[in-house]
Amino acid sequence: MTHILAFQGSPRGKNGNTDAMLQQFLESAESAGAQTQTIYLKDYNIHPETELAAQKLPFSPEDFFTMANSAWDKKIEEAKTE
Repeated sequence: MTHILAFQGSPRGKNGNTDAMLQQFLESAESAGAQTQTIYLKDYNIHPETELAAQKLPFSPEDFFTMANSAWDKKIEEAKTE
């Protein structure tokens, strides 16, 4: 099975055109048998507009990707047991 992890970075989150297009793509992928998950970066305290802002994050960008990978790995393991 194919797994697709989508990172949606629009400041509008779930209410914008970016998400509408992304969800259409993911729905097509799901209809072809893929398992999908969307991570909305708006839900996290990430402010990439300045280098100073990155120093104020409660976690580093590397930690963010580690958390995302862990969440995805958990989903994959859950799917294997179904």
